[in-house]
Amino acid sequence: MRQPGRVGLSVGITRNGRTSFYHFGTTEKGKSQVATPHTVYEIGSISKTFISLLLAHAVLEKRVDLDDDIRKYLPEAYPNLAFGSQPIRLVHLANMTSRLPNNLPENLFQAANPDSVAFRAVKILRSYAKQNFLADLHQARLDTIPGLLPRHSNVATQLLAYILESVYQTSYADLLARYVNQPLHLAGATDTGPNATGYDGKGHPMPPLTMATALAAGGLRYSAADMVKYLQYQLAAPDKAVTLTQQPAWGRLDDEAIGFNWNPDQMVDSQRRLQHSGGTFGYASYCALYPERQFGIVLLANESD
Repeated sequence: MRQPGRVGLSVGITRNGRTSFYHFGTTEKGKSQVATPHTVYEIGSISKTFISLLLAHAVLEKRVDLDDDIRKYLPEAYPNLAFGSQPIRLVHLANMTSRLPNNLPENLFQAANPDSVAFRAVKILRSYAKQNFLADLHQARLDTIPGLLPRHSNVATQLLAYILESVYQTSYADLLARYVNQPLHLAGATDTGPNATGYDGKGHPMPPLTMATALAAGGLRYSAADMVKYLQYQLAAPDKAVTLTQQPAWGRLDDEAIGFNWNPDQMVDSQRRLQHSGGTFGYASYCALYPERQFGIVLLANESD
């Protein structure tokens, strides 16, 4: 935090049900405004663990099957969403093995001036609706069999959100409220911007990622207090949906594994750790869970570097 480029950092810890919070820096450059446990940040790709939890509920409610061909839930034919005779299945959208591109449109982050990339992307996404996404999805090309190798894909997560919206006949925001925000008593900032101003590594203020088309993959916004409640819920694993998301859906714990967007591994004492990180144009985040130790930690920063 002593480095000139740093702005603000909130840390939330839960250990055996007890919570602690620590805050450093400021919520906005030029102001002496230290964050509180309720200061809202963008959590980036940690958002992916939330849509995965919704998928787990859909599986346990027998609304979907993890081995379903995803084209079963799409409004038109997509022969391109298979490699040979092997289709993308629902589980591949959650365990990062779909082989779908990282972003749609695929030129989202192309700009002549690197400093303008974020502003250009936000401008595009503001008018990039579901129908645009589904149209561009026809151009996606898989480079190998789905399920074989992991690759980061925001497209996979956003597509999973659209599929669950179709299955439940309601919005992603409504599903998030029903299965996560309301039961866990989270503020659930999905329709407003963050409280802490976000900055890039050069100290430039960045536009917030508030578009609906970005929520599931990386656009959720929560405070350290909310995230600690979420970690406590994950540690308690009070229902089969949480347990399902934490189990390896690809690979092995003692080598390399991926759950439902969680990155689980086994420490030297054979105890489990689950972790995920996130980054947006102006924010960085990280969380880790140690179930056998009943310990969890989340770090939220309003600077993307």
